[in-house]
Amino acid sequence: MMTYDRRYEGLFGHIDEGINAAIARDNTPLEAYMRGARALALLDLGRTQEAASEAELVVYGPYPRGTSRFNARIALARARIRMGIPEEGVLDEARSLPTSQRDIMRSAPLAVVDAEALWLGLPRPGARERLRVAYEACARAVGQTWNLAATALWLTILGEIDTPPAEIMRRLRLPYQRHIAGAWRDAASAWAELGCPYEQAIALSAGDEAARREALALFDKTGAIHAAARLRREMRASGTRSVPRGPIGKTRANPAGLTSRQAQVFALLLKGLSNPQIARRLSISPKTAEHHVSAIMARMGVTTRAEAAAAARARGLLDTLES
Repeated sequence: MMTYDRRYEGLFGHIDEGINAAIARDNTPLEAYMRGARALALLDLGRTQEAASEAELVVYGPYPRGTSRFNARIALARARIRMGIPEEGVLDEARSLPTSQRDIMRSAPLAVVDAEALWLGLPRPGARERLRVAYEACARAVGQTWNLAATALWLTILGEIDTPPAEIMRRLRLPYQRHIAGAWRDAASAWAELGCPYEQAIALSAGDEAARREALALFDKTGAIHAAARLRREMRASGTRSVPRGPIGKTRANPAGLTSRQAQVFALLLKGLSNPQIARRLSISPKTAEHHVSAIMARMGVTTRAEAAAAARARGLLDTLES
């Protein structure tokens, strides 16, 4: 609930404690769900590659299918959309859950993913209607304020609604209220205070040239390739001169589509290091190293280290991986 409501003070300590307790009790569904929550929080805080890495541990790791992987799949889809990496069916399992059709705890996050993808220019037939249906369900519900806020915000960003009724606005936290009301400067300040640079940049994008340049820097910093490209097009179309060119992100430049951490793990794997040795080299737990290796294998479509090395050579990846 803290994750969904963007209440970050003490959050990661609680999540780490919960994950450790789940591991001690061999409760893999709960561990997966909390890792997914951590991925969502990392994404909100602009730590996009970290969010993708955490989510991939769950999506491609030894965790049971179903709702336990829902958070991770939402986080991974949104991270990949922002980083310009193909989603590769990440949401298929989430969409197929029976509860995804009738439970706003599932339908609303899925609708928000599609809304963001649509805003970034990706094909999402029916996304506006699904978002509106989710918003109306959240408005009728008791609780679920975070889903109400997210759906209302994205309906506003897509230009589907004006300011919602006062009774709805009163249920939302300040950054959402200001953003939905069109007060871009106040909204950007509120998002910055909360620690959410992506939404801060979206708010700044509605401002003057100086604000838009600030937004562009935030998009680039957080690896939001599609959002940065979208804003660059808008700035050029409006006559802005000397629009900064964006950096080529490491993940996008990597032909395998690996995150920065995965590239580090893969490079050590190709050098023949075992999972415990990789863990020691990167100062991570052996289990985390094992999960990274599993995610890499799944992405490469191989089952053994020898096959991974052969695939890396065949695809010309050896020179692109970090050591």
